[in-house]
Amino acid sequence: MTKKEIAVKRSEGSEPIEVIAEHITKISEAVASLMNGLLKEKTIVLLLAASSGLGKRDILKVLRAIESLGADYLVEEGSE
Repeated sequence: MTKKEIAVKRSEGSEPIEVIAEHITKISEAVASLMNGLLKEKTIVLLLAASSGLGKRDILKVLRAIESLGADYLVEEGSE
């Protein structure tokens, strides 16, 4: 799968990119913590499927995508 380049345009009143990056990091870490916590992955997926009406396969894809967001789209400051 190839990665797409995303251009971010800031409008007045928008959040600074650093804040958005911090939120992505926190969300990724929270999902990683959930997936590696006390509940088994299968249990988490089943609970989310039951409460959302979505398919288990789709839920698992979304959870894994969220978990890897930081690694996929953020770069360390000064490493560019």
